Amino acid sequence: MHWPAAGIGWDEWNVNGILDLPRTNSANGRFTISLSSMDAQAANFDAHHDYDWIILQAAGGIGNFDRSAISLDASGFKNDLAGGVLASNRPPVTSYPLFRRP
Repeated sequence: MHWPAAGIGWDEWNVNGILDLPRTNSANGRFTISLSSMDAQAANFDAHHDYDWIILQAAGGIGNFDRSAISLDASGFKNDLAGGVLASNRPPVTSYPLFRRP
């Protein structure tokens, strides 16, 4: 299930060309995606449904992708997940956090 559109509840980056994601010089060497409901419950979130939130699209794909170099910080997401899981996924052209119900 996708929510209505980026810009209404979340942001999306659109890259014309290839997005290169090499390891970073951060403390843990990872590119961190922070998922936050802004100190409140995310409106219309229902833990009985699956969700995909597209946050990044690269027309030429994502280069140098290493799943171990990406982390998802969901500590700011305030809704009850009812046993579900927040994770990150990356098809060839997009990147998004997702929620899967148990």
